[in-house]
Amino acid sequence: MEYKLKGVDVSYWQGVIDWNVLASKAEFVYIKASDGTSADRRFKANWTGAQKAGIPRGAYHFYHPNIDWKEQVTTFLREHNGDPGDLAWAIDVEVGNQTPWSVDQIRGLELFMRSMSMYAASDELAPPLIYTANWYWTSNIGTRAPWAASYGLWVASYIGTLVIPPPWTTYKLWQYSADGNRKGKEYGVQSVDIDLDIFNA
Repeated sequence: MEYKLKGVDVSYWQGVIDWNVLASKAEFVYIKASDGTSADRRFKANWTGAQKAGIPRGAYHFYHPNIDWKEQVTTFLREHNGDPGDLAWAIDVEVGNQTPWSVDQIRGLELFMRSMSMYAASDELAPPLIYTANWYWTSNIGTRAPWAASYGLWVASYIGTLVIPPPWTTYKLWQYSADGNRKGKEYGVQSVDIDLDIFNA
């Protein structure tokens, strides 16, 4: 299969980024905006840098099931300061040290996604994606969130064979490497590692 769009996702872990270099290597970028109720400390610099370099940008939020979903929506939206970006937002569902999610926690994620979809529509963006891995989703949420299939899947799968968790049957975005063959410097980032992604186009 030929993939038309190849990109990366970044956060403060990548340090200071040379956006002109990154724009020459990637066709899109997802940038971490927030984590629970905290901002990513490099988001504003990364958001502006990507825009100036002319690379299409999407923002993502790291979701915490133990934090009020409404507060997380507020945190994410505050960081954009009226600039929603170019790509559908994404919600990272992989918080560590988590036992299987409770019914209330799954309901909180559902309400969070509905709220984010409403704000995305008002900014003329597509509904947000859910980022997760098969092992995490099946262990912690499983088949208890059939509504998730109405959102596009951004799947993390590094084993060579793409594994898609139910309730999805396809995906929008695939994070196929978490280290970029340890060639982060070639992408203009300070870190050795960088996440690599492809759109299913």
